[in-house]
Amino acid sequence: MDIKKLIDRNCPFLGILEDSKGVYEALKKHPYIAVIDEESVTTGILTLTDFHNHPHGRIKDYQFNKPRITSDQHIFEVFKIMKASNEDYLPVFEPHFIGVISLKAIAEHMFESMVDTRDNIKYIIHDLKNPIANMQGLVNLLDLHVADESKDLISLLSVSCKLANDRIDDLLWDDKRTINRVPTELNDFYLQCINEQKGLALMKDITMMVRLSATPVVKNIDQSLVKRAVQNVIHNAIKFSCPTSAINITSHAEDDHLTLKVINGGMDIPEHLQPLIFTKNTHAQRPGTSGESSNGLGLYIAKRFIEYNNGTITFESSNQITRFYIRF
Repeated sequence: MDIKKLIDRNCPFLGILEDSKGVYEALKKHPYIAVIDEESVTTGILTLTDFHNHPHGRIKDYQFNKPRITSDQHIFEVFKIMKASNEDYLPVFEPHFIGVISLKAIAEHMFESMVDTRDNIKYIIHDLKNPIANMQGLVNLLDLHVADESKDLISLLSVSCKLANDRIDDLLWDDKRTINRVPTELNDFYLQCINEQKGLALMKDITMMVRLSATPVVKNIDQSLVKRAVQNVIHNAIKFSCPTSAINITSHAEDDHLTLKVINGGMDIPEHLQPLIFTKNTHAQRPGTSGESSNGLGLYIAKRFIEYNNGTITFESSNQITRFYIRF
């Protein structure tokens, strides 16, 4: 976008021979003034910053010959010129003076554009939920009418729909969402989370070895958020495990706390990337062992959701083995 609509075309004018008192009075009412030479031609602009740097003398003694901008220049190009010249205001010529472009006007426009773009992306993402829901409904219908030998295929289709829907929910997450915590026995809850990921493990012929504590531990959690967090960690373990391998999932109760441990082998996390893995859209994202893509949100979302529920998540990774610990 060019800067045409952002130009202030109502800039006040002063003659080049005006003294400092007149300059000061004009700049009290406006952050900049246009400077007219002896031949009544506008040659530049003078700002309040210019006056503060040199508060005495006439306008001709000030530095008012700033870089000139044209109205068809792109907004980012103008921003770069402002940054390079350390100016918050620049005159616009076409070829005669027509007004002033300000850093404030550019910043406000960029912010409004960013908000509009974010909202439009949210609308598009939200619209994707309907076709995915329709596919899930068709998968459920198929499950009622197919032979037993096709059940695994139906399970994989169902898992794919759920994963797509989960990713959309991750992208639509709003920090202002109400947290709904309810008393929950964690071992039974974790087992439910794990069982819902078996279809995903089946895709890579991965076995999930599960040994959960027999000691009941009840915590107040938002089940939808914690389930998403736990399943994101399991999904990550499956992604970075080799086909036909195993993932070990255990829990251990101690001092009224329960620690869930998820261990996978195949790819460890390089040491230089380890500080980044819980960062949004991190550069640490890598393809999985079967080329699975990464959007850089899974572990970021997991950490936030766990911490929203007063839990912690940590990890260790070396020698192609990674261990995640979720503690409530």
